[in-house]
Amino acid sequence: MSAEQRRHPRADLKLEVRYQRLNAFIADYTHNLSKGGTFIRTEDPLALGDSLEFELHVPKHDAPLTLHGRVVWVTSVENATNDAPAGMGLEFVWSDEEERAAFEAGVGGLIEAALGPKLREDLAKKST
Repeated sequence: MSAEQRRHPRADLKLEVRYQRLNAFIADYTHNLSKGGTFIRTEDPLALGDSLEFELHVPKHDAPLTLHGRVVWVTSVENATNDAPAGMGLEFVWSDEEERAAFEAGVGGLIEAALGPKLREDLAKKST
């Protein structure tokens, strides 16, 4: 997905993410993060449209964040490049507006504590 198609600015951020696939738990890494979603770098992405529950591990935070997402785009190993690695783009799925707002507030604070105020400011910006 190009920067022009994104609704929210992205912050380059590598965080561990864990999710279940069939009967196995998978550990991969995010490549970037925004208020609207994340990119998980993996050579074995889920299918377009698949929903999943996943854990996002934020530095300096004792417990992982449990999130829900939907696969909105996939880059296969065959189509991957240095600029567009293999993986899947996830859109966060919220049960309600309150859950979304709590995530944005909580993640902003966690990211600032772990990585500094500049990254939090970048994530808080709204695209024009």
